[in-house]
Amino acid sequence: MPKINPKAQGNVVVNDQHTIINFKGDESELNEIMMKTIMDMANVLKRNPNVQIYLNAYSHGTVDDISTPRRNALNRGLTIRAVLINQGIPATRIYLIAKGIPESNTNANPDYVEMVRSDLVKDKK
Repeated sequence: MPKINPKAQGNVVVNDQHTIINFKGDESELNEIMMKTIMDMANVLKRNPNVQIYLNAYSHGTVDDISTPRRNALNRGLTIRAVLINQGIPATRIYLIAKGIPESNTNANPDYVEMVRSDLVKDKK
C-alpha cells in the first residue's frame, strides 16, 4: 500500500464525468487529499460491483523523449492502482493506460491521472 507523503504536492478535481488526480512535476507520491479521493473511489466501486475504473495517466515531456513521460505516467497509475487493489478492488476491474504526454490538454496541469468510471462513459454514436 502506498504511504501518504504530507509533502507531496498535488490536488484533486472532481466533476460529474471523472476525477483528476494532479501531480507536481515527476512526483508519483500521494498526499492526504489525493489518498482520500482514491479511497472514496474504492468505496464507490465496492458498492457497484459491475463498474470498472479507467486510469488514464499522463505526464509532461517532449516529443523527443516519449518514454520518460510514459514511465512517469505509468508510475502514477500503478500507485493509484495499488491503493484500489489494497482496498479490495479486483485488478480485473482496473484498466490502466499510461498515455504519457497529453495530446490535447483540457487539464491545466499535464501531470495527472484521470479516473473514469465505466458507468459514466458516454457512448459516442
